[in-house]
Amino acid sequence: MISASEDKLLYDHSETMDIAFGEWYRRNKNSNAVITPTSVRSDPRLEKLVKVILAEAIEVEATDIQITNRESYGLVRFRVGTKMVDHRKIHKDAMYGLGVVLRSMSDVNIEEINKAQINGRFAYDHGRSRYDVRAAFIPSIGGQTISLRVLYSNRLGGNIDKLGFPDQVSKTLKEVLSLKEGLIFLTGGTSSGKTTTLYTSIRHIINKTGATKNIMTIENPIEYQIDGVEQSQTNDILGYDFATALQALLRMDPDVILVGEVNDEGTARAAVRAASSGHLVLSTLHTSDTVSVNQVLRYYGISRLDMGNSLQLVINQTLEEKLCPHCRKPRAVTSSELNWMTKRLKTNEQIVTVYEKNPVGCSECQGYGIKGLVLVVEMLDANHVYKKALDDSQEDLDKLKEMLMTREFANFYPKEWDVFRHLQKGNIDMATAKKILR
Repeated sequence: MISASEDKLLYDHSETMDIAFGEWYRRNKNSNAVITPTSVRSDPRLEKLVKVILAEAIEVEATDIQITNRESYGLVRFRVGTKMVDHRKIHKDAMYGLGVVLRSMSDVNIEEINKAQINGRFAYDHGRSRYDVRAAFIPSIGGQTISLRVLYSNRLGGNIDKLGFPDQVSKTLKEVLSLKEGLIFLTGGTSSGKTTTLYTSIRHIINKTGATKNIMTIENPIEYQIDGVEQSQTNDILGYDFATALQALLRMDPDVILVGEVNDEGTARAAVRAASSGHLVLSTLHTSDTVSVNQVLRYYGISRLDMGNSLQLVINQTLEEKLCPHCRKPRAVTSSELNWMTKRLKTNEQIVTVYEKNPVGCSECQGYGIKGLVLVVEMLDANHVYKKALDDSQEDLDKLKEMLMTREFANFYPKEWDVFRHLQKGNIDMATAKKILR
């Protein structure tokens, strides 16, 4: 039996879920009893465990769940904020059955437990909301690793104001989404919330136009399914890449096109061509800020003229851990921190109090001290002021950024201002602020 350990991981203390199944499986697996994936795919004890794990993940706003094998037990880990944390123990002999139940829920082959299956998905209802869950199953030492990505699709109501952007960014994004043509880029690293912003933007367009727009997407994979949108997925094996798919879509008279990612010359050229010929194109690009988008597009062979005719808006974003508002600890700003903020955050405003994570947490955050994530953004409106500054700076990115922060009618919102905003609200601590702006 599993007992409570010193690290205080949760476990099936009532012995009605994985412990009950695990002990039954242990007694019967070496007997004459026939235990097959089909016989355990709907086991109520493991279905109950799945619901418990998903509910616990949603309560702390975890974005990912990983279930893997340890030497004497299974381990459930959550991505809370930006960190993977150990959360719950699973009876060693229940891991096989748990994998079967989750594969069955994910609509993938339940028999091929030694084969990687990465395209599973299912819906889960919790409270009054529905959550989409993507599932992947990978063979590993000792069994298999199960990865569940929780997609908070209930937050995709199309309300730009609920994304967590500052007012200036929300207002500009809504204005650009009303245009008939142009290119909108969301930039940032992996797991920075770009997809959520893209899908929310698509829903915003649907809400504002009464579903009168022909909206089409090219993705890999399709993260969220949206009613009223024609969604397609690339297939590299068949040669159906982003560039090829985008060229095909242009023959179907779309008004709005979502391209999952621009990461090569062919896709970049096709996206720019579409954005310059009567289509609103939304896509993602991997850059660490907004002002370097010009250099990336030039690397992909896009001329200054074509970029000037197509680019409308660039938003760079990253996700950072949000301090739990119920237990965070206030403290006074030190003189050295005040000096850093004055020089680095490029603002005349001052903060006298900052917050730190409570190391023991509280019941609201289940002891993590973290409650979800906050969006840190930078925005570049590619208007006429930007294009003139681009010429005047001779593409020196530091000089370009300084010009955009000082020139009249330059609609530029630097990351430094957003870091200040989150420090002021108590969403992040000083260490996080300095990490973002290294």
